[in-house]
Amino acid sequence: MGKAMDFGVCKAVPRSVAFLLIAQYRANLGQVEVRLQAEQDSVQALDQAKDQVEQLVANTQADLNSANRKLVIGQLQGIINRLEKVSSDATSYLEAQQLLPSVKNKLNQFQPQQ
Repeated sequence: MGKAMDFGVCKAVPRSVAFLLIAQYRANLGQVEVRLQAEQDSVQALDQAKDQVEQLVANTQADLNSANRKLVIGQLQGIINRLEKVSSDATSYLEAQQLLPSVKNKLNQFQPQQ
């Protein structure tokens, strides 16, 4: 059948070192979990912002009345806020940063000129 595993190496490691390694592993695992959650949150924020942009483009008419214009401005500001939530450590950061100027530009187009 199979060979029995040789744990001779483990016998040579003092318990205090083993506990230290386990503690370090758990700390590293915690950091990985935090980064994974930040990545997932960033991807979700980007996806939601892109969905909102698509809906806004599909539903926005060139001749908006004042009430609709304010609604569009509010939606654009919400999209900008979502894009700015994307963490700079996330893989989706570059895409969010590329989309951000065009959304800000569109916001400027809808805001009244002073």
